[in-house]
Amino acid sequence: MPKKFQPAAHIDQALSHHHTDKRIALLRLVHQTGSISQAARAAGVSYKAAWQALETLTGLAGVPLLEKLVGGAGGGGTGLTPAAQGLLKAAQALEQARLQALESLSLGGEEAASLAGVQGSSLRTSMRNHWPATIDQLQPQGTQVHVVLKLAAVTDPGPLITSRVTRESAQLLGLRPGLQVLALSKATAITIGLHHRASSKASVIMGTTLKAHKVSAGNELTVRITPTTVLVGIASQDLTLRADAQVKVRIAHSAVVIALAA
Repeated sequence: MPKKFQPAAHIDQALSHHHTDKRIALLRLVHQTGSISQAARAAGVSYKAAWQALETLTGLAGVPLLEKLVGGAGGGGTGLTPAAQGLLKAAQALEQARLQALESLSLGGEEAASLAGVQGSSLRTSMRNHWPATIDQLQPQGTQVHVVLKLAAVTDPGPLITSRVTRESAQLLGLRPGLQVLALSKATAITIGLHHRASSKASVIMGTTLKAHKVSAGNELTVRITPTTVLVGIASQDLTLRADAQVKVRIAHSAVVIALAA
């Protein structure tokens, strides 16, 4: 009698990411094709991106997921370990449960708009800033892609910031204009002052203080950047500010992380 699949200690870490990129899909394609290169072609990503994604998934799972196959009509290839096959079964069960939960919801208007906030609240991270955003455009820059993001705002257009990602990350996440995402950033990567200027490495947006502040350079400061969005950053200079004072917020492109809600 075959042994029942026993999840490894970290198999849930692998499953927790499976809706946000193509890792689980690539694993399933490897199982179907017996080849990482064929799986990459079928998923529409480069071999490098597929290989990195599968290595990351293995690291998250904490157990080997791929094994070399010897012999056969094709002379060998790549197969899945029992742990990987169990992971695919668990992923399918979670997907079915997720679809059933979504079908039970009938939200519209503001209730539907609030889903992004609910999804974002499930993230556990040290990053203080979580902003619902929409991809405005993708700008390939050599081996990287500059992803221009429009932050959610009641009035249009909302403020624009940029995230710098690798081409492989853009492929695996399926980034495209119009896609709704979450933009994340550490507070320590954001500087707030009066004289910041945008550059090829950083975005600068306007914000207003929530209340009167007297802060020293290096102190934490909270400002509002849209009617529904605030951020936490670090003062770049000694400031004495009244409530609703305008400030400039500098956000480095390399500091903005893109996440897709499950």
